[in-house]
Amino acid sequence: MTDSTKPADSGSTGRPAGGERLLEVTDLVMEFPVKGKGFVRRTVGKVQAVSKVSLHLDAGETLGVVGESGCGKSTTGRAILQLHKPTSGSVKLRGRELTTMDADELRGVRRNLQIVFQDPFASLNPKMPVNDIIGEALKIHGLWDTAGGSESARGGKTAAGLARVGELLKLVGLSPEHGNRYPHEFSGGQRQRIGIARALALEPEVLILDEPVSALDVSVQAGVVNLLEDLQERLGLAYFFIAHDLSVVRHISDRIAVMYLGKVIETGPKDEVYTNPRHPYTVALLSAAPEADPRLERSRQRIILTGDVPSPLNPPSGCRFRTRCWKAQDICAREEPPLVDPAGGTAGPHLAACHFPVDDPQAEIAAVARGAGTGPVPDPVGSTQ
Repeated sequence: MTDSTKPADSGSTGRPAGGERLLEVTDLVMEFPVKGKGFVRRTVGKVQAVSKVSLHLDAGETLGVVGESGCGKSTTGRAILQLHKPTSGSVKLRGRELTTMDADELRGVRRNLQIVFQDPFASLNPKMPVNDIIGEALKIHGLWDTAGGSESARGGKTAAGLARVGELLKLVGLSPEHGNRYPHEFSGGQRQRIGIARALALEPEVLILDEPVSALDVSVQAGVVNLLEDLQERLGLAYFFIAHDLSVVRHISDRIAVMYLGKVIETGPKDEVYTNPRHPYTVALLSAAPEADPRLERSRQRIILTGDVPSPLNPPSGCRFRTRCWKAQDICAREEPPLVDPAGGTAGPHLAACHFPVDDPQAEIAAVARGAGTGPVPDPVGSTQ
């Protein structure tokens, strides 16, 4: 896959032309309590899965969210959907606050906000045929009797719902005859297409794609990614795209948000982030992306981060990346860097949260690869707190 098939960004911000603000996330916090042992299990700590994350998504655009496993990408997506009730913060869909809504209000809002899960088999009920899996949302929202339009086939209301399910199956590249089969009768790629069809049943504006191709073979990944791009163009969808594969994210995204240990540490238009990363973690992450050309792969330099990712139960003070950063100094432990434009100011299309942003990524990689600043990073203040 190459970026030649993706329309060029229509501005310095990477926002599609005429994009309307759909989703606004401000200072989102998601903490999970840790219970102690004994008969009375008291809360003894909190896992800080997401810590004051602020993001936005405009109509028709794709925001790619990347980072290591456990950085909070999927938890952020589920907290936006209110599948996990956020500890604090704001999530607004077209200006409507979701965090204060009750279950009945959320049911109506979720027609415009749907999710495609990572595992295409575990997310489908093995006891239900595909017609029922896709049609379930239509029945819950009272649309089964009126969906689809045509009332041929079996006649009456049943035909309306089945006709809509058939349309959705054709939309994702499957046959309406597949509706009578069960999930175990399909390949992984076909199951993921069924999951996409289910998410599209209510005609949403925003899809949260939680690593939708990570469980698929490479050849199948390309077909699903191309399908998602085609659906976005035809239906005007906005994607919150969570993934590990940096090449896939660059191919499909308009903007990128890089997360580390529950925080967004860099965000901006995809070309800016990929060609001119400013945060040391982003530089290290992109240096690890493999090259398709074996000769380039053998000759390229990369940054090997030392040490383990700190526990979200006890994250470091200040900058959370400082315990693995070759540029860390005392201020990194004392003060948390704000997410700002490294060129100056507090706002801009390309933001990074670093006291010492990178000016020349290639020179930085070369210097670190030669041994400058490598090795275990001592805690600047002797404690992670």
